[in-house]
Amino acid sequence: METKAIAFKMLRELSPVELRVLLYILREVSVGEIVAFKELKLKYGVEYDDAAKAFKALVEKGYVEHIPGRCFNLSKELRSRGVREQILDIMDRVAKALSGLGLVHGAPG
Repeated sequence: METKAIAFKMLRELSPVELRVLLYILREVSVGEIVAFKELKLKYGVEYDDAAKAFKALVEKGYVEHIPGRCFNLSKELRSRGVREQILDIMDRVAKALSGLGLVHGAPG
C-alpha cells in the first residue's frame, strides 16, 4: 500500500487519542512502558487508561509492537523504507491545517 494511503487510512480509522499515541510513537520509534505513559500524560494530556487502550488498539492494528513489561516499538512495517518519515510529515501537515482552522487544539508537535 502506498504511504499516503496508509497515512490517510490511519487518519480515518483511529480515534483522536489513538492518533496522539501513534504520533508519539512515530516520533519516538521505541520507548519504555513507564516513560511512554508518563510522557503521554505530561506532554499530551493523555491519561493512563486512555493511553493503555490506545496502545492496545494500535498493537491490534499492527502499527505498534509491545513487549509486555518493557517497551512499545513502532512496527517494522512503519519503520521500513522511509514510511515513518512520510507518515509523520503527512499527519503533521493535517494536524497543523486543522489547528489553523480551529478544528483541533494542542496538536502534538
